[in-house]
This record gives sequence, C-alpha cells and structure tokens, in this order.
Amino acid sequence: ADELQRAGKRVYLSVGPHDRPPRAYRGRDFCWWLGVLGKWDLETPGPGTEHVTIAVSGARGGETIDFRRLAKQGLTLVGMTRTYQDGLMSFAPDLAKNIARGDANLMSLLDEADAYVARNGLDLPEEPAAR
Repeated sequence: ADELQRAGKRVYLSVGPHDRPPRAYRGRDFCWWLGVLGKWDLETPGPGTEHVTIAVSGARGGETIDFRRLAKQGLTLVGMTRTYQDGLMSFAPDLAKNIARGDANLMSLLDEADAYVARNGLDLPEEPAAR
C-alpha cells in the first residue's frame, strides 16, 4: 500500500486483526526474536479458529509497520473487509480496535525481548524509539 501511495495513487487499506512484530529490534531481525522467544514453537490454532495476520514489511530494507504513520502519509485506513458485492465493499467498524490490538502485540513482544536480553545478559543496543 505504501508503494502505491508514494506512486501518487489514492489508497484505501483495510486493517483487520493482526499481530505486529517489530521488523527488527535491538539489532536483530524479527525472525530471530520470534525464534528465541519460542513463538515458532506455539501450537497451530485449531480448525475454525480466527486467522490472525502478521503485519510485516520488507520495503526499503524492512520497516516495522505503523498504520498511524501510513495514515499521516495519506493512506485511508478502514476496518476489516466484510463483503464485496456488485462493485461495493463494506468494512467492519473495527479499525481502532484492530490497530490497538496490533499495538498491544508489538509492545508485548518488545517487553518479552527486553526481558530476554536482561535474563541472558546480552549486549544488544537499547531502542527507546521503538516504543
């Protein structure tokens, strides 16, 4: 969506429930963090369980997704897509809730990462701006 907006297009972005890990934190890629924090070992949700997207980007070398920043850049954010019929789309009124959920997930992962660094005595640079 960001690349379309930068190309001068009008962009609407539907934001559903999502996890929002940092693209990188304290000098390490998010894949490394998800591994050392045991996230890759979590059980797969059962059938019929809500699928939650992981919002990550590799654009410009990888950036943490920030929906508020995208909106400030001119993207129009809407809630989760409900339906499409006869050329009309409808969206759930859940944008604020979905962004708050993603923010909470990001802060939780940063807290877990900081605790891991402290517990293991790692010399990884702090990143106060990530919060």
